[in-house]
Amino acid sequence: MNQVVKNDPRNMLLLVGSILALLISFIGATGSFLLGVVGLFVGGSVSENSAWVLAGTFVGLAIVSLPAGWVALQAMQGNQLAIHKPSRRLIQWVVLLFPVVLLLGTLAFQGDFLPSILGPPSHLLAALLPVVALVLVVLQRAPQISQRRGWAHFMAGLWISPITALVLELLAAIPILIIIVAAINTSLGEDFLLRVFENPELLPEEGFLEVLNEIFSQPLNLVLILGYLGLLVPLLEEMIKVIGMLPLLRRQISEAEGFLGGVLAGAGYGLFEALYLGQPGPGWAALMLARSGATMMHMLTAGLTGLGFARAKITGRLSPLLLHYALAVGLHAVWNFAAVLMGVGFANELLEEVRFSPALGNALAVGGGVILVLLSAIAFLGLRKFPGRSETSTDNREVELSLDPRS
Repeated sequence: MNQVVKNDPRNMLLLVGSILALLISFIGATGSFLLGVVGLFVGGSVSENSAWVLAGTFVGLAIVSLPAGWVALQAMQGNQLAIHKPSRRLIQWVVLLFPVVLLLGTLAFQGDFLPSILGPPSHLLAALLPVVALVLVVLQRAPQISQRRGWAHFMAGLWISPITALVLELLAAIPILIIIVAAINTSLGEDFLLRVFENPELLPEEGFLEVLNEIFSQPLNLVLILGYLGLLVPLLEEMIKVIGMLPLLRRQISEAEGFLGGVLAGAGYGLFEALYLGQPGPGWAALMLARSGATMMHMLTAGLTGLGFARAKITGRLSPLLLHYALAVGLHAVWNFAAVLMGVGFANELLEEVRFSPALGNALAVGGGVILVLLSAIAFLGLRKFPGRSETSTDNREVELSLDPRS
């Protein structure tokens, strides 16, 4: 450990952020647990009620956020800890544990075997283990930075970025939804949506295919939906994911530090999405496996933006940041398009009734899946190669000198 400035405001900021995260997690876990208890007495079984998984997710978020508070307390006492390079054996154990967790989760959610006991920890670990493994892989070749900085990047990506992105994306979706709803209302009759609103059971029974057919038959609707998912969402998310880099605006950092900071922020963002987008059900294991690929993509694209941020500071020009940000947005956009294609393909039985043939559906599913696999491979290779560009940390050189490099 090395002596640092005790009254650095960043120490208090990280501590307060950790306390708020614990408080939010406690409230969320308590509320979700109560919903699960209510579900037991109102007809739903535990296996059918995702409240238990949601409660476990909030508990997991609290556990993940605890180390940040401890690191902040250490820094406030004048002790700065550096992140050490992990061993390969540790990475291997984490990777080997992942399929075991998927198997247990499948037994819980599909086999209805102890769902309230095996389900929540399986879901949490299925989201967390890929993040841990990928971060450990990156840290093997990354520069040595302080734990305080590393946890600050991660916590910003886990708590600040997803909530900010969600709010902005919902706001951006409002005008698009208004246009689509107005078009549907015009085509299907002014009283169609009113009848559905008054009798919601009409939508799944009679009106769903009509609405779906109308959406797919209007090029403007498709352009709006694909433009939103494939362009607007990547633009917003890739900008917001690196909020945790803002405290480094006044510091000179190496390219590898910039990449690592973005990767850690992307890891937090990917973990949040995996926890809340993955839902218990028959396809849970496949979905969580796919989320691990999405996590890799989030980490790589945020790392690229962080790399551009560092190069912009080193060169004094904005163009490196814009170029790397554009590359990150492009990769994210391709991922989203491929995911949409695969989703449409898997729904080919339904879409067969709205001008989609089974052959086209299968082609879309296979093509989208192949693209996602290729992008996941590219993301993994990028996470392994980019961190080795620099081995020196600028704001922690004294910390490095005070530590045994063999430890």
